[in-house]
Amino acid sequence: MTHTPKNPIGIYDSGVGGLTVLRELRARLPGEDILYFGDSINCPFGNRNEEELQAITSRIFTFFASRGVKLTVSACNTTSALFQLKSEPDFGFPILGIIVPIAVRIARLGLGEIGLIGTEFTVSSGIYERQLKNFAPEMQVWGQGSRNLARLVDQCRFDGDEIPNEVEKCTGALFAQKKLDHVILACTHYPIVRDTFCKAAPGVTFLDPAKEQAVSAEKLLSEQGLKNPQASGKLEVYTSGDPALFERVAEKIGLGGEFKAERMVL
Repeated sequence: MTHTPKNPIGIYDSGVGGLTVLRELRARLPGEDILYFGDSINCPFGNRNEEELQAITSRIFTFFASRGVKLTVSACNTTSALFQLKSEPDFGFPILGIIVPIAVRIARLGLGEIGLIGTEFTVSSGIYERQLKNFAPEMQVWGQGSRNLARLVDQCRFDGDEIPNEVEKCTGALFAQKKLDHVILACTHYPIVRDTFCKAAPGVTFLDPAKEQAVSAEKLLSEQGLKNPQASGKLEVYTSGDPALFERVAEKIGLGGEFKAERMVL
């Protein structure tokens, strides 16, 4: 399929986490029409096996292909890791992962060591360490996986102790391995509760990969002549879960306004 600047961008995640990527893309590429799908009934992807992940992403990509997207942004560290380890599927559009852009950025910072907190799949895959060492061979990486944090954030458990307790558990386990000054929030759900991380680990710089992914998306579209010149693009948001939770998170992270989500199961 031949794409034009008027074709939309597709963004997907296992739920509300990808809204942090959507926020960065909207700020950097305001003219783009964006189609977002958050698959909350399968959240977190990081607790799924490889076969399940391939089936889930195939359904999402088939939907995006039917809508003629010119680019798909994987706002999910788990599936970005999967596509780095395995061959990327071909649905007629490029797929931009979230891991390589932040790895390049961190290498430029000249850090000798870094931590990461993500889903069990993302951490156990070793893909962050592999990509970081591609750009900074001497880099030392320490990781800590969480089975529950993405799910708790996706369910908007912001008012109780579950999220703070899980964050303290993760940061405590990571810093028991090594005291670190910089930590990657290697799941797009985690920046939604960045303040909780900062409270649990004062003085630590927590890095959000979404910013670098948005920079890479703009660069890719510009290079291919596919950047939409219009002043303001349309936004369609779908979820297999509860739209009200998406609208709550959108308000929490500053997306609010005319933001509306609809329920759709693929």
